[in-house]
Amino acid sequence: MAIVLVAIYFLIEGDHSIESAWDVLHHLINAWFPEATEVSSNPSEYKILPSTVVLAIAGIIGIFLTSVFIGIITSSIEEKVLSLRKGNSSVLEEDHTVILGFKRGEYELLNQLILAASSKTSCIVLASEMDKDEMEDLIKENLDVPNNVHIICRTVDIFDPNSLEKLALMDAKSIIISPTSDFKTTKILLAVSKLISSTDNDKVKVAAIMSSDDYRFPPTIAEKHNVTTLQTKNIIAKMIAHSCTQPGISEVFKEIFNFEGNEFYNVAIDGIEGMTFKEVMAKLEGAIPIGIGRNDLMIVNPSSNTVISKDDTILVFAEDKDSFKMNFNNKVYNYSSLEKKIENNTEANRTLIINSNKVLKTLLRELPEDINEIVLLDDSMDEVSLEKLNKIVDRINIVKCEIDLEDEETFIETVKDFNHIVILSKHDINAEQDDLNNMMMLLKLRDIRTRFNCNYNITAEMNSEANQRLVSLDDDSTDYVVASSMASLFLSQLAESPELYPVFTEILSNEGNEVYLKSAKTLNCEGIKSITEIRQICLAQGYIFIGYKKSDDKEIIFNPPIEKQLDMKFNDNIVVIGNN
Repeated sequence: MAIVLVAIYFLIEGDHSIESAWDVLHHLINAWFPEATEVSSNPSEYKILPSTVVLAIAGIIGIFLTSVFIGIITSSIEEKVLSLRKGNSSVLEEDHTVILGFKRGEYELLNQLILAASSKTSCIVLASEMDKDEMEDLIKENLDVPNNVHIICRTVDIFDPNSLEKLALMDAKSIIISPTSDFKTTKILLAVSKLISSTDNDKVKVAAIMSSDDYRFPPTIAEKHNVTTLQTKNIIAKMIAHSCTQPGISEVFKEIFNFEGNEFYNVAIDGIEGMTFKEVMAKLEGAIPIGIGRNDLMIVNPSSNTVISKDDTILVFAEDKDSFKMNFNNKVYNYSSLEKKIENNTEANRTLIINSNKVLKTLLRELPEDINEIVLLDDSMDEVSLEKLNKIVDRINIVKCEIDLEDEETFIETVKDFNHIVILSKHDINAEQDDLNNMMMLLKLRDIRTRFNCNYNITAEMNSEANQRLVSLDDDSTDYVVASSMASLFLSQLAESPELYPVFTEILSNEGNEVYLKSAKTLNCEGIKSITEIRQICLAQGYIFIGYKKSDDKEIIFNPPIEKQLDMKFNDNIVVIGNN
């Protein structure tokens, strides 16, 4: 178009100079109209010249072209801004933590990662199919994010490897799959594995939660892609088994697995080479030694006479990685002749389990030895299934109770004589409906306990932390085991401390060392004693002291100062880790 206009202008003007060509282009580019007439010596004799018409056409075309260019540029800018606002742009971060999946109302995983960051600079990339602005608004409303933590929200298809490429997964420190159904978790794991399968992915750690063993990743595939999965339903069952006979133990699990308060750290401590584990226990201030890291292995609760080698690390229970020191002047006591007492409970110890699910077998296996009788209150349990349960757990007499739950009088007479009552979730119904059913049962049991002065403790399994908060009371002794919040705690620990995975699985299994609440009388800790003495008394009996709970106080005190003096009564509780 510009060439045609220049050629016409040349013909009219008879001037083929560069200045003439530039004159046309000047009007075209600037959309500039020329003078309408050529001025003669007589101002009244104005006339429109052909060349003026050509330049006018160039100006009109210039207006059109300028409008098109401005429209294209504006549209491109708007499209880019919209893309940024929707969270579709690529992530340019490195050494960040990626969370795949986000659900309204579930913020514990994010909260734990924020707590884990402490004062360190940290970047968390939250990816979901939810709109970016909506995610950011929910985070702003429900979480207190410090300045050192940067949360980037992205809207992606978390099941599509091509969409996941935007998240810079290969440059991430860890990838966490937010708790969801096993089916969705498996699809996300496959998408992540496909994306990183052809690259050097030693650095990237993938952590996921499966509710059951049915969708467990094969070991070779999991090892190839650095995938670590935990089966939450089995873990929850084990926690319920501990909680139902040890009221308050659920708080111990929360303390161990969350990043608020005390947690586990694997650290190197100067000046302890050649010392025994017993000496480290006596002289370490601000932290409690839990075990020894040696040759890529974590030895929890080692023998008190184990000598610390040059390359050994110490697994400690502390508020912070740098919140402890060695006091080499502290006294080491000799409790080598101390005999471990055994709690013999000859009284009836009856437990009522309301509802059943797939992990009931695991729960029954994990129950303490002093449980004498289990009564199942579940309409779906038939005689064949009951017989199988009795064969699996032959040390406990398991019977079925058939009553009408609508008959209040019969229900009251049934529950009054139990020591422990467990309310299980039904995994085959909607989680919200399941929680509602359990909350109503919990309220009914509380009412009976108050009206008839019953002594049973209650352990309730819940699906949602938000629902659990609706029925929590400060003056109630109910233990809650919440699947969603515990899953988030496990995932955050796996993401921040993958080397501690064997420690966590040991504590949660029925083999090796577990967490217990034991009386001061049982552990020979009655009377006025310092914390350093109690530490060493427990160690002499094969236990690691991590805290205590006075009988007249609901709060458990973890990792108290070693110089603190306690007057321990026979029924005060001590929190320990040990192999029972």
